[in-house]
Amino acid sequence: MCFPTYNEADNLEPIAAAILSALPDATLLIVDDGSPDGTGQIADRLAAADARVRVLHRAAKAGLGRAYLAGFRVHSTAVRPPFSDGRRLVARSRVAAGLLAPIADGSADLVIGSRYAPGGACGLGARGAA
Repeated sequence: MCFPTYNEADNLEPIAAAILSALPDATLLIVDDGSPDGTGQIADRLAAADARVRVLHRAAKAGLGRAYLAGFRVHSTAVRPPFSDGRRLVARSRVAAGLLAPIADGSADLVIGSRYAPGGACGLGARGAA
């Protein structure tokens, strides 16, 4: 599971916990693009506490797509499905569990959540919090 971050200090711990709870056998690769808010240090602390968490530090913000590519290159055999824009999709564990359930039960190899899909939202407004 590849999770790109930039300035996610407030969100990283609950998101990582939600992902690891929903997919206990997954490896979570946090790709931090030199976040000035301490996200990288939080990621390092999570990795030190849990062998399922790995961290790739990049010197500067270079875009979401490049962060995914860097993550895939580094841990292509350890990464399960890519997790797109997780900070918006799994800020609460029940959202993560629902989104990731098809992977956990083996009925899907890939899930994609989008604010553009019916019922999707950007953030946890009325549609996203349900």
